[in-house]
Amino acid sequence: ELYLRGLFLGNIDKNAFKNLRNLRKIDLGINNLQDLTSLFENLTSLKELNLYKNKIYLVHSNFFRNSINLEWLDLSYNKVRY
Repeated sequence: ELYLRGLFLGNIDKNAFKNLRNLRKIDLGINNLQDLTSLFENLTSLKELNLYKNKIYLVHSNFFRNSINLEWLDLSYNKVRY
């Protein structure tokens, strides 16, 4: 589990989670994240992802393509367009 909640992070390097393939839960709530492209690409064991209250406005169609075990996702309080 990785908790980075409330740190007001604006950017996370796209390789930050690259070698954490067994990571099951990430809490990135209450930050200033906008672009998450490729950030979770290798996290095939990820089950829970909290992105609550960030500045996300776009979720690409391939954003979760490798997230085969994802069971819970919170994108509330973002500006995601449908």
